[in-house]
Amino acid sequence: MVRTYVAALVLLAGLAAAVVSPDNSCGGSRGYTCPGSLCCSQYNWCGVTDAHCGAGCQRSFGRCTGTSSGSSSITPNGVCGGTNQYTCSGGTFGNCCSQYGYCGNTDQHCLNGCQSAFGDCSSITQGGKSVSTDGLCGGTKGQTCQGSTFGDCCSEWGYCGSSSGHCSGKCQTSFGTCSAGGGAVSSPAGGSRPASSSAARPASSSTSNVRTSPDGSCGGSNGYTCPAGKCCSKTGYCDVGDDFCGFGCQTAFSLGTCQTCPGATCAGTISGNPQCSTNNNQCWTINSKKFQISCGRLASGSYLNAVDATSFGDCISKCGSTAGCVAASYFSRPDTSSCSLLSSYQGPAYGNSAGGQQNHAYVRGASCA
Repeated sequence: MVRTYVAALVLLAGLAAAVVSPDNSCGGSRGYTCPGSLCCSQYNWCGVTDAHCGAGCQRSFGRCTGTSSGSSSITPNGVCGGTNQYTCSGGTFGNCCSQYGYCGNTDQHCLNGCQSAFGDCSSITQGGKSVSTDGLCGGTKGQTCQGSTFGDCCSEWGYCGSSSGHCSGKCQTSFGTCSAGGGAVSSPAGGSRPASSSAARPASSSTSNVRTSPDGSCGGSNGYTCPAGKCCSKTGYCDVGDDFCGFGCQTAFSLGTCQTCPGATCAGTISGNPQCSTNNNQCWTINSKKFQISCGRLASGSYLNAVDATSFGDCISKCGSTAGCVAASYFSRPDTSSCSLLSSYQGPAYGNSAGGQQNHAYVRGASCA
């Protein structure tokens, strides 16, 4: 197997896609995403000032309000330009908008008619893919080893190197060079279609294909499953307890050990605009969605979109009426406010350095008290 325990520990931070920043740093070599609706500045720090959200703001790691990418919204489905004017920059399908209006990172997306108004046509570096900066390849990031400092071959486990273990067997030809016999694992070309999300899922849920974690890591590009009795946390580590088996627990890599109803039970019910911290942990049902109020932190999870909201309660109401929304994250201070809707919820975000009021609400399961 092409890896050592030491190398695995060094590279674990890059395994999970869109890891929410634990310390308000963002982008860079660790690739952290800012929590909630915070912006990632050109200097790799999260915040909400013009210096964070304006010139140089990094859309791949947070929200931006500057004009560098026009008024385009980030694509929710891999389609770009056209009547919806969606942009690929900052999305999960690749940063280049092809001449046919689809996002990706291949030559067919980033060259020959790439629409610079709806993406970053310069993001191509080798064969339409970004060169690995952390030794990881393929997987959800789609980085290539070719031209990297780690070696030109991408092993079946998603690591760059130049040994026979990296360059032969199931070496991934789509993300580097391989010697004879390599290349059994590849990525669909899909030059004019939205990128498939299947590469981010285990090949099969069959127990015969489960790879038990040898080093405490789980999920990510390796697809390791935690040993029986341990949970795979949202950051890709195996253990027990609320931090691992609660919000964000990855059921596909936990063998059924994730909590069914994570978090505290509802401390009561309300029927109108919630007030923090008076209504903390209380529940409010809107359009059959039971929201639990969480004061003092923004929400972490998969970003759906941003909407205008006049209050925390209005933000929650917008989530209640939006299909697929399971959490509402609201930031406010005297000079600004923002409401972010999430399609998945992974618990409270870390940090509160941006100041202001940071609150959120998430949908509890129908069977959860």
